[in-house]
Amino acid sequence: MTYLKYLMAISFLVAFYFLVDFETLLQAFLNVDPVFVGGACLLVVCVRLLMSVRWKVLLHSRSIFISLAESIYINFVSHSVGFLLPGGVGADLMRGHHAYQKKKELMTVASAIVFDRLIGVFSMLLVACLSSFILVLAQDKTSQIVLRVFWLSALALVGMVLGVLCLYWFEQPIRRLFSGDGFLGKKISKLLTLFDARDLGKEIFSKLLALSLIMQLLRAGIFAFIFMALGIELELIYVFAFTPIVFIVMLIPISIGGIGVREGAIFLLYSALGVSLEQSITAGLLFYGAQVLMIVPGLMLMLLAAAFGGKKAGTKAEN
Repeated sequence: MTYLKYLMAISFLVAFYFLVDFETLLQAFLNVDPVFVGGACLLVVCVRLLMSVRWKVLLHSRSIFISLAESIYINFVSHSVGFLLPGGVGADLMRGHHAYQKKKELMTVASAIVFDRLIGVFSMLLVACLSSFILVLAQDKTSQIVLRVFWLSALALVGMVLGVLCLYWFEQPIRRLFSGDGFLGKKISKLLTLFDARDLGKEIFSKLLALSLIMQLLRAGIFAFIFMALGIELELIYVFAFTPIVFIVMLIPISIGGIGVREGAIFLLYSALGVSLEQSITAGLLFYGAQVLMIVPGLMLMLLAAAFGGKKAGTKAEN
């Protein structure tokens, strides 16, 4: 899989080499307004903070109790370390390991990680679906791409809801069918437990969904600031409709850090609004740069924790 990612990244770079006007690309970078880029970076921090709140709420629902400060620490550190490691699961592994130290129930921790991912994707699809539906009702001039976004997000949402309902309706029959201590029975039981979210309750689920929806709106705001930094004027409703799709495409593990995939998705969606390939690449790289900057606070928190942890250990040893 790692080799495939390198191959895809190289393929995208080669394709861009032949398609991109580098003089125009350089000019786009030179004309970037740093004030709006700063606004985008601030929103990235806000998203990370909301991710920390959501993780804390989710763990508390599974009787894994951590403070908000602890959740902020592990989220910033895990995303920083995960960003530096190959693959896209480094952050989840670190967060999972931290939660496992609090409550040594592997399936409970794994279920929390899976649901954290699922609620994130669900909220992305919901924002894209509702925003594109508004544009469809308004008989938007770029109806072709908007219609595709609407049907893609709507079908995916329906699929997720039907999947959850099927697990809810048929869980007990499936458990009875594959009951026993056999290999298949154990695997089926673990799989059902992994996707079981009935213990959350309506109040917790509503809180998690609300936090996730706010996060998606802020993520759209990140790209809105980036487009403004490039001097591109877009109606916000388009950014709400298209940005979640860009993030979903970025989740596909076929490239390193989303390089190429992200820029290609931006161009595919926003080209109907007059955004050029060079501007799409610049926007994607600016977003990537904002993510790279977020490594710094995570690594600083990790170094501070190591330093203070070492001092405490030294003090105990002297005593």
